[in-house]
Amino acid sequence: MRTIPTRYHFDLAMGHRSVLDREGMPFADDAAAIVHAEAVALELMRNRERATHFWSLLVRDAGCRVVAVLRFVDLDPTLADFDPALRSTMRRTVHAAGDLGATVREVRSSLLRLRSTMAQADRTLHLAAADGERLRAVASP
Repeated sequence: MRTIPTRYHFDLAMGHRSVLDREGMPFADDAAAIVHAEAVALELMRNRERATHFWSLLVRDAGCRVVAVLRFVDLDPTLADFDPALRSTMRRTVHAAGDLGATVREVRSSLLRLRSTMAQADRTLHLAAADGERLRAVASP
């Protein structure tokens, strides 16, 4: 029996910035989408591994459920020659910094939505977008 492919989205987080995948791509299952995400991450980091250690690729299914979070530092083949203890310390540090970056992105998005809500309550004009989606603009009376 053939299964219907599910559309998966691959969002790139780069420190305090992110690029959302609006289109996505169809895959048979989570595992196939994750294999694709690993290939994309390796291609993005090629020849600039150190600069991309703090990046991550979020894999979401059509229902926006997070299927996987691939941290570039965990996929970096150039770290294979490092002492295991040093590699582990580097990964923990990068993971903590990545978590901080995600928190900063969430706070910025929340503040933007709050400003928009306050502008609506005050009936003043406020144009903004959060996560690539336009927030409603309300004009002064």
